[in-house]
Amino acid sequence: MIEVRPDPKHPHGGFAEITIEDVKAQDGPVELSVFNRFQEKWLGADGWQPSQMKFPARSAEWSGTRLILVVGPDIVNGIQEDTPVRIEIGELAWDIYWPDDINHGPDDAVGGEIGGVPAPIGPAAETPPPAGGVDNAVIDEVEEDDAVAAPDEPVAETVVRGDEEANEPRPPRIGLWIVLLSAAILLAAVGVWFLFLRASPAVETQSPEQSPPAPEVVAEQPSACSHPQLSSLANESFASFVDRLGDCGDEVTADIALGFVEQAAAARDADALLLFGELYDESVTDEVIEGQIGLTFSDQAARA
Repeated sequence: MIEVRPDPKHPHGGFAEITIEDVKAQDGPVELSVFNRFQEKWLGADGWQPSQMKFPARSAEWSGTRLILVVGPDIVNGIQEDTPVRIEIGELAWDIYWPDDINHGPDDAVGGEIGGVPAPIGPAAETPPPAGGVDNAVIDEVEEDDAVAAPDEPVAETVVRGDEEANEPRPPRIGLWIVLLSAAILLAAVGVWFLFLRASPAVETQSPEQSPPAPEVVAEQPSACSHPQLSSLANESFASFVDRLGDCGDEVTADIALGFVEQAAAARDADALLLFGELYDESVTDEVIEGQIGLTFSDQAARA
């Protein structure tokens, strides 16, 4: 007995847990191979290939006759859901359909060199002042520069009043041109503001009665050709079920059709067993399964 399910330790996908009952414990690492029973090819590093390739399990835990394996993205990412596969470990093999609840995950990381870009060289930092106080030489230099750059200041006039002399500076005079310039700037600002108000378009307010009705939300119905919908119809007669597959067009792939055919054949449905014989007989072609969906095998008269 074998069971394949998502690995609970990796909820984002990419890993699967395989539990196998009634197997003999062995020493050393466990390797397994995966065979696609539909394409008749083996899983390899770059997809399905003619030659067999063995993958090491990420972990193997024995509990009596029970073996619990964990496989990673090197296996999980190469298998699509509902694919008929055969898992082989040594001389033992199990045929299953790959579950549809195991999601693909990111590929394994590849090691490489890690480099960096050096930080850009910025301007040199200013020299801090000495700890004991301000440098007098710097103060003298600044005062000398200010003395050179400072414009000539007006000399206060001396006013003689009687016998007393008062050296009081006169208040500065505000020229008439400053007053006129300020008034002109104020008038220009008022004119620009007035023109802006006249040029601005009026914003129309839409009343709630004029608002367009909200679009109706229509729930999306599941496709009648999806895998869950078709599985619910698999209990009806196989001949009518094949007609339903023909109505689905390109929505049903050859892998999905093969899964339903094998399921009906395992239930000993006569129409499904007859169809299997036609798939191995190149002289007979089923219109829906072979002609439309494209599911067919090589000509093998004995197996047909």
